[in-house]
Amino acid sequence: GEVALPAGSMLNAAAIGLLASVGVAQVAVAKRPRVALLISGDEFADGGTPGPGKIFGSNAMMLEAALGEAAIAARAVHVGDDHQALVSAWNALQRDHDVIISTGGVSVGDHDLIPPSLAAIGADIRFHGVMQKPGKPMLFGLLGGTAVFGLPGNPRAVMVLFLEYVLPFLRARQGCAAPWMRSDLLPIAGNVEVKGSRAEFRAARVFKGCVQLLADEGSHMLRTLAVANAIAFLPMDQRQWHHGDHVEVHYLD
Repeated sequence: GEVALPAGSMLNAAAIGLLASVGVAQVAVAKRPRVALLISGDEFADGGTPGPGKIFGSNAMMLEAALGEAAIAARAVHVGDDHQALVSAWNALQRDHDVIISTGGVSVGDHDLIPPSLAAIGADIRFHGVMQKPGKPMLFGLLGGTAVFGLPGNPRAVMVLFLEYVLPFLRARQGCAAPWMRSDLLPIAGNVEVKGSRAEFRAARVFKGCVQLLADEGSHMLRTLAVANAIAFLPMDQRQWHHGDHVEVHYLD
């Protein structure tokens, strides 16, 4: 009568082996969400060396890799800064997908066309803007039965928002019993002071039970996040930490 594997468990290789070892050949599972990536903007080079006003695009490949690690396949489409093209893309994607993740064009500038294009087709915007760094312009809404995450275009913000918001949402949608990133409270190494009034997510290294914040790069930089093993959360109601003060960390494993 002992429970071999609780409901909401992820079926990784070890879990599948455990079920097989006790003679369980079939279990009820949640359907994988159908995910689309909508990469917006005119600034991305199609290939080779970017010309004037163009840059290499990393968001699609980065998100496809991150979703792949969660065993979720994604379809990526690129749409330029064109209102009607975005409206058409939203309409097409929402018919066949459970979740759409867009990058770029989500702020309030003249070329930020994600919010008005969603409004034009009657999307229910639940929130637009979060008091945090990176990722302040983040948007979440519903387009019919499809969930929409509007992320800014900066790669660092995209990665942090995906890990802290999008991935837990996808896990919860699949019935995962513990969808959030694994977290801990650990003493900080050194004295830290942050400016501004927003909460911050900072790349960090956890070593021997202590957390060290890595360099505070701009939202477009991924260097420190690529070598981090955790993200430290710095709440908006605290701006200073002394050596040994505890800080919340979210592990990247």
